[in-house]
Amino acid sequence: MTEFITKDNIELEERSDIDDLIEDSNEKFLWTGRIVKVNKNETHQERDFIVTNMNVINAGNKGNFLKNIFVNKVRRVISIQEISAITYSEISEYFILHIKSEYDYYLNTPLKDEMIEAILYSRKKLNMDNLPFYFTEEVDLFQFVCYENEENNKEMPNVTVQMINYDNFGVRKLKKIEEENFIGKNTDIVITPKVKEHVDQFSFDIIKKIGEGFFSKVYVAIKKDTKKKYALKILSKMDIINKKFIENIKTEKEILLKLKNPFIVTLEYCFVSPTQIFMAMPYIPGGELYYHLRKRIRFTEDYILFYASQILEGLVYLHSMNIVYRDLKPENIILDENGNILLADFGISKILEKGSKATSFVGTPEYVSPEIVLEQGHDKSVDVWSFGILLYEMAIGLPPFYSKNKREMLKWIVKANPKFPRSVVTSDSLKDLILSVY
Repeated sequence: MTEFITKDNIELEERSDIDDLIEDSNEKFLWTGRIVKVNKNETHQERDFIVTNMNVINAGNKGNFLKNIFVNKVRRVISIQEISAITYSEISEYFILHIKSEYDYYLNTPLKDEMIEAILYSRKKLNMDNLPFYFTEEVDLFQFVCYENEENNKEMPNVTVQMINYDNFGVRKLKKIEEENFIGKNTDIVITPKVKEHVDQFSFDIIKKIGEGFFSKVYVAIKKDTKKKYALKILSKMDIINKKFIENIKTEKEILLKLKNPFIVTLEYCFVSPTQIFMAMPYIPGGELYYHLRKRIRFTEDYILFYASQILEGLVYLHSMNIVYRDLKPENIILDENGNILLADFGISKILEKGSKATSFVGTPEYVSPEIVLEQGHDKSVDVWSFGILLYEMAIGLPPFYSKNKREMLKWIVKANPKFPRSVVTSDSLKDLILSVY
């Protein structure tokens, strides 16, 4: 457990400052640290915090803490007894102190366990009941924070509440360390070789979630030193181990490092923590093609041809590198600020040597080809099929074989030909282009 700082541990010349702050002779100084506080407008401010056996104190921005922390008046004092719950991110350094009588504190620090231990230690000495904890896999907790002048009716994370005290928090921490050691021994993800600088999760400020996949979540993040925006893809190592997806992640990283094309996203950083894998790619601000298609229902033919030509450029480049994409769909196509497209998400892509075939059933059902459905072995031609499906969807508004019944949809993929509804005007040249891939 944490060895807490007390007044007796502080240099003699600093004790008078501490005594000025802590007027109650029964109040003991336990812990201090510099923490990032996230405000209502999602700005991040560094603040010096103190935990005593009676209060959590926001001392403001003092700079050199133990020497100067008590020079000016503190910004806020929260009684330990007023903390009603803690929301705790399992995969980031974010946590929330929920304050029942007023507004919450949304905080970020690699020292969060130390600070929380000090709070729980204080509660133990005050003979208080166990504290409700919401342990969540969410990285960004902004949606759960109640700020000043807001009604305290925010929903809590949809997880089972755990009642935690100082002792069982320590046991949980030890178990987490054992789990991290196990994960570390069972994964082998190499750090991006072309990057000279040291980069880890603390190099980024995570702003908000923008996407979620089967194995990953994607966030907008800002690199602290350059202020550049990235799409930060975060994957759980334990999920990857349990679902036997390690080789896929290695392949995705290998593919992204090889690619250099204006119509394909690039990987700038890949790094790991004991429990997570992080892939940082430049943030593309235009949103998914899926969003724009749903908004318009269908595209005009000039839009279709513009997007199709860029998608085809990306596919031809991938195929020239012996890469089968295998997941072409509107959700994996991103628009930049000028409206140009980039192909993203290579989690199920595969490197195939000439003449070889893959046999696994992969892809999104609406876009998979007959040879994938029949598990006959497939190659680059599956991307051509998906390209035809995508052309049809951009023109008509839905994939040609779409059905809520997955079994029925897969049967139509194998046996049926696309039909063009009379209600949607489609030129003969576009029809011919779509039908030419079947």
